[in-house]
Amino acid sequence: MSQKKRAKLSKNEKLIAETGNEQEIRQIFNKTNVNSVDVLQRTPLHLLCSSKNLKISTVEYLISQGADCQQTTVTKQTILHTIVSNSVINDLDLSKIVELFLSKDVDPNISDRKGQTCLHVLCSSESDLSKTLQILLDNKSNPSIQIFSGSLAGFTPLHCLCRSYKKVSEESVKALVFSGAKLNCYDRFGNTILHLIAQNLKITPRSVSLLLSNGCPYTTSNHGGEKPIDIAIKNENKVFISVMDKFLQILEYESSEGRKKQKKWEEFLNEIDQLVEKTQEISDKQLNVHYEIGEGAFKVVYKGEWMGQIVAISKIKEAKLFSQIQIQEFVNELSILCKLRHPKIVTFFGGCTRNIGSLILVSEFCEGGDLFHLLHSKIHISKKKKIKIAKDICSGVQYLHSKNIIHRDLKSPNVLLDEKHNAKLTDFGLSKSMDISESITSNNTIVGTPRWMAPELLRGDGDYTNKVDIYALGLILYEISLRKIPFKKINIFQLPIKVGIYGIRPKLKQKDLFSDLIGWCWHQNPDKRPDINEILLNILEIEKKIDVDYLD
Repeated sequence: MSQKKRAKLSKNEKLIAETGNEQEIRQIFNKTNVNSVDVLQRTPLHLLCSSKNLKISTVEYLISQGADCQQTTVTKQTILHTIVSNSVINDLDLSKIVELFLSKDVDPNISDRKGQTCLHVLCSSESDLSKTLQILLDNKSNPSIQIFSGSLAGFTPLHCLCRSYKKVSEESVKALVFSGAKLNCYDRFGNTILHLIAQNLKITPRSVSLLLSNGCPYTTSNHGGEKPIDIAIKNENKVFISVMDKFLQILEYESSEGRKKQKKWEEFLNEIDQLVEKTQEISDKQLNVHYEIGEGAFKVVYKGEWMGQIVAISKIKEAKLFSQIQIQEFVNELSILCKLRHPKIVTFFGGCTRNIGSLILVSEFCEGGDLFHLLHSKIHISKKKKIKIAKDICSGVQYLHSKNIIHRDLKSPNVLLDEKHNAKLTDFGLSKSMDISESITSNNTIVGTPRWMAPELLRGDGDYTNKVDIYALGLILYEISLRKIPFKKINIFQLPIKVGIYGIRPKLKQKDLFSDLIGWCWHQNPDKRPDINEILLNILEIEKKIDVDYLD
C-alpha cells in the first residue's frame, strides 16, 4: 500500500500516544495532527493500539478526528496487526476494537514483509482469543495464507496456534478447521500441523481429534524423516499417542466391519475428548471380576478386585456398545469423576478406555449398598442417623456446586453407603460442568429421572441450573424423613402435568423431621429454592434441636 507524505510526530506527541492516557490524547490530538507518523510510519492510532492503557473510547476518539485506519507501517503491518499483538487487552475488548476496524474496511488479509496476516499474529498469542478469532474468520480472514519468509516460513495461522510452547484453545482449532484452513501445509522443515502438535504437551484430545478427523495427514514424514507419532513418542506426549492409538483402532474396526472411516469417526469424535488427559488408565488384565451387584440403563456394575483392594467395576453393556448415547454418558461420567476428590463422593480409581470393545470405570466399593434400599427396608434408622445421612449428601452436593458441577440425576439410588453408613454420591453420567450463573440443557433434551425431576424440566420450559439438584435433594430429604417413595402413586407420564404444571407434592406434616426445609427445596419457582449452603445451615439447626431433645 502506497504511503502518503505525512507530518512527523513530535517526541511529546509520540510519548502521549504510547502511554494511552485518554485525557492527554484528547488535549493533544485533533484533525490537524491525528495522522502524523514517526520514523516507522506509525500513527498515533498505531501507538495507542500498542499501549498497556488502551481504551476503546480513546480509539473511537482518534477515529472521530479522522485517524486513517488504512495506514501501514514500514514493515507493512496494518492497524489490525498492531492491535492483535497487544498482549494486555482481554479477548472481549479486543474483539470490539477489531470489529470497529473491520467496519472501517481494514483488510484482514494484508500480509506484512514476512507474509504474516493479522490472523497469524493473533494465533501466536499465548492467550485464548477465540472470540476475536471468530470475528476475523466471519469477516473473510483467510486461514490458509502461509508466511513466506523468516523462521516461521510455511506457517499457516493453525501452525502458529499449535506451536509447542502454547496451551491450545480447542475452540480456536475448531474455528480454523471449520473455516476451511488447509491441513496439508508444510513449514520450511517439512512439518505438518500434526508434527507441531505432537510436541505440544498442553494439547487436548479434542484438538488432536479434530485435526485427524478432518484429514490432517498423519503418515507424512518431515525433512528429518520423522512422522508425527515419532515426535509424540520422543516427547512422551501421552495425549497425542493415546488419541492416535484410538483413531487407528477405529480405522481397524471399521475396516473389519466394512464401514467407511468418516461416518464412524464422526460418531466417536465427541466421545473421546477427555478419555486420556485426565484419566488414570487401568488395564482390564488387572481386574478380577467377582459377581454382578447392580444394573443401570447403560451399564452393569460388578464387585471385583484391583491391585489387592475390593472395587466396583462398571462396564458399558456390550449389546449396545457403540450407542452414541451410552458412550457420551460414559465419557461424561469419566470426565466428571476425574475432577472429584471428596469424602462424600465415591472415589474414582481409573478407567479402561484404550480398547474400544471394553469401556470400564473402576471406583470405590460401598459395602452398605444404596440409600434407596436402606430407606425402603424395615431396618430401623434413628433421627440422628437420618440427619447424618442428610448432612453427608448435602456435603457432597456442596462440593459439586463449589466446582460449578450439577449432578442432574440426584436420587436415593445414586447415594451409596459404606460399612459405617457414610453416604456418598455416585453415578455422574448425567452430570455436567457449568458456570454457576448460566443454565444448560443436554442438546435440548430433558435428562434426569422423572420422579426426582424438577417441575421446570417436566414442563419442558426450563433450563438446567444447580437448583434442579436442590429440588431433587428435597425429595431425598422427604424419603429420609418419611421413608416413602416420592410420587409412588402417580404414573410417570402424568408427572409433567401434576407436578410440572399443578405443583402437586407429597404430603408433609409439621412434625416430620425436615418438613419446612423440604417445602423450601421443592418450591415450584427455582429462584426461590435455597442454595446448598442454606440447606446445610438449616440441617445443623435441626441437629442441634434433636441433641437438646435427647438431653431433655
